[in-house]
Amino acid sequence: MPDIFHGERVLVVENKIIFKDGAWRGLKTDKLNHYLKLIRDNCKFIKRAEAEESRDFQQIIPFTIFKHRNQFFLYRYSKKIKERRLRGQYMLGIGGHINPADQNKNIDLLLAGAEREWQEEVGLRGKIISKKVLGILNDDRRRVEAVHLGIIYVFEGDRPDIFVRETSKIKGEMMTVKEMEPLMAKSDSFSWAATTYPYLKSLK
Repeated sequence: MPDIFHGERVLVVENKIIFKDGAWRGLKTDKLNHYLKLIRDNCKFIKRAEAEESRDFQQIIPFTIFKHRNQFFLYRYSKKIKERRLRGQYMLGIGGHINPADQNKNIDLLLAGAEREWQEEVGLRGKIISKKVLGILNDDRRRVEAVHLGIIYVFEGDRPDIFVRETSKIKGEMMTVKEMEPLMAKSDSFSWAATTYPYLKSLK
């Protein structure tokens, strides 16, 4: 079988390690330091082709939500993008795999992956004033999500002036939780956006 990922290597952690106390479904917001340490101490890189097919691993996906005061960045994929499952979908976070190139930096590997994805996808006319982990997301209801574990970051900016780099694929804007409500009601109920949205109300 051809390797459609061209040998790409991604960061994973074994299920038997991260879920040794039992798996959860949804966004875990307690014992974050414990679970983040498990990931940092036991993660490794394997071929993405193997990770996508195996039920033994969770691929670690940093998923960064941008916040300014009471507004959050919500974006929507174009209906013309290649990945059919994402066409027209609303998203709250910028996410992607962690690769070996994210190593050997002077910051935590998980955060390094989050920051690289952020810089590739969006720009900000301003500064990030805080970065924190909101929770760790696990959802085994569908095959794709079942092999991905989300590290949900919240980056807060001093200005709301965020912009997407690939405007042909993505459109986005800053919205309050209330303004998002009707859009989230139409969103894929299995999406990470739908799972994380209820937790935004707790962010000050």
